[in-house]
Amino acid sequence: MITKFTELLGITPSQIIEKNNKPEIAEVRFLYAKLRYEKHKLTYEAIGNEIKRSPATIMHAVKRANDLLGINDERVVEKWHVVRGLRE
Repeated sequence: MITKFTELLGITPSQIIEKNNKPEIAEVRFLYAKLRYEKHKLTYEAIGNEIKRSPATIMHAVKRANDLLGINDERVVEKWHVVRGLRE
């Protein structure tokens, strides 16, 4: 799943997994967490295991993704439209 997701956005899986706080990478990580939690119904723990983050971090990532989408952040909305239909 992570490979398909990152290919669509032009980055590598390791960029999501590694510690990287660049906004453009963090936003992709937030969207990955949102997709896996809300669309694929994985737990925070399962998603955290995939990308080496704690369940609390995943919960925060989902909230940040929703916040950014809620304010219509152009960059995040554009990326979300690309990946939101990915199936498990």
